[in-house]
Amino acid sequence: MAGARADIRATRPRRSHSPGGAGPPRSRSRVRTSLRHRWKDEIRERSPESIQHGLARCLDGDPAPLVERWGASGLIERAACEACELGVGGPLDEALRARRVRLPASAQIILDEHRRHLGASHRRRSACLRPILRALREAGVPTLLLKGAALNATVYAADDLRGMSDIDLLIRQEDSARADRILDSLGCCRESEPLHEGLFPRFYYERPYLTPDRPALRLDVHVRPFRPVHYRQTVPAEAMWLAPRRITVADEPAWTPSVEETLIHLCVHAAGHGLSQLRWLHDVVRFCEHEAGRIDFDRVNRLASAWRLSYPMSLAVRRIEEVFPMRFAGFADLLQPSPASHPSLKDRIAIHQAPHDAARPLRHVFVDLLCLPGVRDRAAYLHMHLFPGAGHLHPGATAPNAFAWLRAQSRRLIRALARG
Repeated sequence: MAGARADIRATRPRRSHSPGGAGPPRSRSRVRTSLRHRWKDEIRERSPESIQHGLARCLDGDPAPLVERWGASGLIERAACEACELGVGGPLDEALRARRVRLPASAQIILDEHRRHLGASHRRRSACLRPILRALREAGVPTLLLKGAALNATVYAADDLRGMSDIDLLIRQEDSARADRILDSLGCCRESEPLHEGLFPRFYYERPYLTPDRPALRLDVHVRPFRPVHYRQTVPAEAMWLAPRRITVADEPAWTPSVEETLIHLCVHAAGHGLSQLRWLHDVVRFCEHEAGRIDFDRVNRLASAWRLSYPMSLAVRRIEEVFPMRFAGFADLLQPSPASHPSLKDRIAIHQAPHDAARPLRHVFVDLLCLPGVRDRAAYLHMHLFPGAGHLHPGATAPNAFAWLRAQSRRLIRALARG
């Protein structure tokens, strides 16, 4: 009897759970797994990282497939907003028009308004910058334009493609006091003061100013091209000044570093900010394409090696090639600076700490102390951080009260420890 029941069970047709009634059964666990994977894929596709990767692909190759997919999934407006926030809304719109890819009206309005805002902002900045450049030139203070201001004047064909949050100017270190007096006479004010008045320009190499305009224009006045104090030993004071190029900005004559020095500066600047900003990576690609006939890549490699910038340069080149493989592959083969020696510990930690200077102040001070040469410089740097100016302490510390000074120092230390 038991054998007959077993035969019946063996010959009974198995019930199928598939829609057509055929095929293997699907258990509930398999259905849950499939739904879970689909849900994770949708979450991953909507993540900011995925959209940023897609925007890079649009700028690097054919954007039509991605635009179609974003439109089907309802992400096209979000992608347009993300492009504007990342600073590549103008280049994205330019690439779409060049490929004759049409966006839905809702997304196109976002890009059109973004470019209109960039154009108006650029014209206002030019009007604010004109008297500053003229005053510095008439006073005999050599000034170089860096990054966005120089790129908008040389690389980007229209004034509504690349936005700027500030204007970067490079002056010589010995001209910092004169430049400060000139900017003060024009009504500019310092946006912030260093912890101690002796830090700039000895250890800190940039100072932010605000123009008297409303809204104010922010100026970053640099006395050295790179922020990490380690590069004071490796990058000579004449870097960026070897062969300046004359350009025109706001109908005023201005100067920018040579194409080779500019390329080095763009790459090292991007590396110093963690290679995380799509706009700055795209700047390097755009600059190489625009100046390909003028750049002496052998000279770029020689200068990077001589200034011990081969390590950050190689980091930047590898990252840009990953993000823009189609447009940058040929340039990556030419940008191969051979280091004079293996990157030292200071070379590595200086560039890896640079993106975290503001968020990790204690680690910033420790790395600077490690990279500074000589006991005298280290002692002076440490003294300026332990005994800051009165404006950075608790108001009670300005009085001749040792307890008030100690209390203010304790609060600074607790805040720094809390931030890491």
